Amino acid sequence: MPISRRFKWRLLIASSAFTISIGVTLFIAREPMSTMTRALFDDAREKWQQAGIVDYDLQYKMNGSDYHIEVRDSIVTVAMVDGRQPTSSNWGTYAMDGLFEILLLEIDNQEEGIGPFAGGGSALMRVRFNEERGYIERYLRGGLGRNAVVEVEALTAVVP
Repeated sequence: MPISRRFKWRLLIASSAFTISIGVTLFIAREPMSTMTRALFDDAREKWQQAGIVDYDLQYKMNGSDYHIEVRDSIVTVAMVDGRQPTSSNWGTYAMDGLFEILLLEIDNQEEGIGPFAGGGSALMRVRFNEERGYIERYLRGGLGRNAVVEVEALTAVVP
């Protein structure tokens, strides 16, 4: 019995999606980063707090958007997302401390069975922290078709 053209297209689409998923997973797994753990997170956050950087400019990409953040005396004074000022009233979420909060939420989701990635191990989370100052340099989460990427392009301490 001959295979229908419709079945061939569906098979091609399904196999292509599977191949792309495997490729993304392998790309994430090969990154020179560590598997995210609470201990690794806690150590990095402590380094960041001990570094005492309260005045800085931050450039990063998150899920395809460009962020430009200026922090003075630990307060976000300028926030731009893709060249526009965000409508959010809490700009603090865009600073490094806000990025740490995002990662903490991801860890809680993974470990404690809450949120969209509940279930202990349903997502692959990889991270690289700055060795000296502890700030997040790169974070990748992959799994269940919901991926996330945070890549810090520059964090520049500013002398007031």
